[in-house]
Amino acid sequence: MNTGIDIFSEYIDNFGDLTIPIRLANDLASLYKEKVNLFISINDLSTEVLRINRLHKNINLYDLHQVNFSPKPSDRIITIFDTKFPKNYEKNISPNALVINYEYFSCEEWVNGFHLKHSLNKSFKKINYFPGISMQAGAPIYSINDVEFFQKKKEFNTPNVVTFFSYYNDKIHESINNLTSNFKDISIVQFDSNYQDIHLKNRTQNLMSFNAFDSQLLKSSISFVRGEDSLIRAILSGVPFIWQPYNQLDNLHLKKLEAFIDLYFIDLPDQFRDIFMLWNSKVILKQHWKYIFDNLNSLMDTFSISKVNFLKKGSGVEQIYSLFI
Repeated sequence: MNTGIDIFSEYIDNFGDLTIPIRLANDLASLYKEKVNLFISINDLSTEVLRINRLHKNINLYDLHQVNFSPKPSDRIITIFDTKFPKNYEKNISPNALVINYEYFSCEEWVNGFHLKHSLNKSFKKINYFPGISMQAGAPIYSINDVEFFQKKKEFNTPNVVTFFSYYNDKIHESINNLTSNFKDISIVQFDSNYQDIHLKNRTQNLMSFNAFDSQLLKSSISFVRGEDSLIRAILSGVPFIWQPYNQLDNLHLKKLEAFIDLYFIDLPDQFRDIFMLWNSKVILKQHWKYIFDNLNSLMDTFSISKVNFLKKGSGVEQIYSLFI
């Protein structure tokens, strides 16, 4: 029997597909002294991400698509977003194994009824882990070391810096132009600025390490973040943020956004709630930017209180590991 923990993650096109399994593997190896076998898609981008974010010495790295041998499966397996196992691996999974499928982050009410429910599987036990905000959902992946990093590095936010990390949206450029043309004293930091083409070959250039990105959040007066991993980093930073979920058909992502706002925030002003929705579907105008900058101090208090409540759930790494005990 393989006594370590096996993690599988298919890299598709967004950084969260890489950062979540890497964070999880590193924390299991460093905090719990586990041997971890990490199976991910190896390409130019994932290679560069791994180069600037070192893997713990107890992690063995495998190319998910180049497993030409039959590694002995562990009895403790995690698949990220239901990544499929290689056939020669799956057929050897023990009936005594526990497979945890770490699903997409969501705050919609249905999550409460599906978290930790069993999947129908005739050969091994498989449960679905749904991260969210409610007490019935699982905690998203982060570790206690992340919390300590933000506390130690906490510095006074630079008043005139706005950070952007977003999916492509034809309204976003107009929103940013409204900022830069009307507020000349504001500096912007824009990551993945050529995001219209998710298959650009130059995405490996100028990548920041996890810690460098976190530090940039701390230096910002407000951050615009996308997806799951950068949302959790923004939450941990305590800095005001606007979240952009991954776009879905029929605007289902807007329902996901509304559910997050309702559950996460203790007392969010209606004007700021409107700005969340504008960033995701319409355009942020001059008056909206002015509202943000005029109310940063009170917004900081609102976001800090919500962060404290978020941390009460504990860390996803801790919750996932406890399922194997």
